[in-house]
Amino acid sequence: MKTDPHAEANWPTADDLWAPVGVAGVPPELVEAIDRADWPRVKELIGLAGLGLFGRQSTQLRARLPLGVDPILAHYRGWSAFMSGNLDDLEQCIAAHPVDAKELRGLRDILLAPLDRDAKVTPTNDLERFMFGAWEYGQGAMTGRYRRLMRAMLGWRSDPLALERGVSPSRHARFRRLQDALLLGVQESIGGRLDVAATIAHEARTLGEEGDNLRVIATEVEGGVIAARGGPMDWQLAIPARLATPRGMTPVDASNYLLTLAPFYALRTDESLRWLARLTSDIAGRIGAPRMLLRAETWSVAAQRDAPDLRAQTSTLLIKARRASVGLRALPLLLDAIATQRLDRFAEAEATARRAGALWIQVSALTWMAALNPEAHTTRWLQRMLRVSGWRRPALVPPEIAGDAALGLTNAGVRHVTAIEVARASSRPNVVYEVARRHIEDARTPSDASVAAIDALAGLGTTHARELLHRLARRTDALGRAATQHVAQGHPTSLSEREVEVLDLAAHGLTNKEIGEKLGLSQHTIARHLANARAKLGAANRAEAAARLGNINRR
Repeated sequence: MKTDPHAEANWPTADDLWAPVGVAGVPPELVEAIDRADWPRVKELIGLAGLGLFGRQSTQLRARLPLGVDPILAHYRGWSAFMSGNLDDLEQCIAAHPVDAKELRGLRDILLAPLDRDAKVTPTNDLERFMFGAWEYGQGAMTGRYRRLMRAMLGWRSDPLALERGVSPSRHARFRRLQDALLLGVQESIGGRLDVAATIAHEARTLGEEGDNLRVIATEVEGGVIAARGGPMDWQLAIPARLATPRGMTPVDASNYLLTLAPFYALRTDESLRWLARLTSDIAGRIGAPRMLLRAETWSVAAQRDAPDLRAQTSTLLIKARRASVGLRALPLLLDAIATQRLDRFAEAEATARRAGALWIQVSALTWMAALNPEAHTTRWLQRMLRVSGWRRPALVPPEIAGDAALGLTNAGVRHVTAIEVARASSRPNVVYEVARRHIEDARTPSDASVAAIDALAGLGTTHARELLHRLARRTDALGRAATQHVAQGHPTSLSEREVEVLDLAAHGLTNKEIGEKLGLSQHTIARHLANARAKLGAANRAEAAARLGNINRR
């Protein structure tokens, strides 16, 4: 993967998340009250600097609250110590008799629980059930349980508890709406339907208060979901930019959300996944959170899945995860399957992910299986999962594998829009043409899939695609009319499907040798395709040819 070496220059590191950030912009009356140790006044004002709006500024300010003066202030400081990963201060807060010491102890135990067993935390009320459950399922990557918990939480009223702890009722209500929507949207994105996740995330961007960190996360979820559904993969990243500011998320929150959204970062072609893996590994290592560290290490391996020692790395991961929860084992199993190309390992990864509710891993494992060995059972199961989930660009699946899976679905007799959309998302013109052609020429193909196939051909605009559209335009039925419309409005490239594919890979910085290895062609053949593409486009070099092709596609 060729990237700009300066692309990560302004991205935050773990050091940045623990650096002093000052109080610029924090309500001055609160800062003044803390400076003069007016603790009754601080108790009245502390809710003005919520974690969502002020992030690390809030946690560092709350670290100045006294212990032994007021149990509510001690509780605020304890929560901030937990979110900052300052476990020594957290212990002091627990010993200072905060308003709810059990809550703080439970959070500590969940974060520090070993890999081979859950935290020994027993909830005694709804608050503890939802709070401990969310943190426990998040640390264990138990997506299905987390998703169900969030659905149950939507009808829960926490207002009395908030008032008891000194939070404004209106502010708390706004925050709850944002938090509940965001948490459900995140879990839906990796364990449910992408269209539902997109709707929830889009709504969450307008909930709560302007500038809340959860709104930023909602923006990231929406961009990632669009990419997973086959849309642009270069959406503007929101979380790294926010983390670079004083109001960015605390280390614990940042690590948790990034690890959950990592499947979407894996779709990108830049270095964002490597950055995510490094940052979360550093955070987990500093805190000493075993399950968080395993998740971060797993994504570190995923970010380097082209490494020659991938097999050794995945073996190490499997040893570490062998007694962990199914949620923590699913991704190491998938990575090991990718490293070994073993169908039985892909099947094991899919089954483990199913138990954990990690639907995105199921889709990825099945896509690999359909590409390597498109048996009827595999293709039927993959089609079902694609239809249910909405994934069209599975994470950790290279474009050539996704294209082969689309061909596998088509060769197995699948005639559905999903096969065409997976082919299009793979950006392999030869595959798109073949899948679309097979759908159009099969009388059993449903009308919506036939129309989608015509749209796919028109999107290609290549020589063979254009020829097929012209033949279809001679028909007098609905497909003929659809083809005629595209012929009239099309913007042909005059390039062949292979020339477009080679030029696209060249535009992403791959050398002739690397392109040849991906496509199974010689360097000489790649050079010939590039020369033909430059000549047809009237370009002096491959960069200019790629730019001209991009301009044609954007018309």
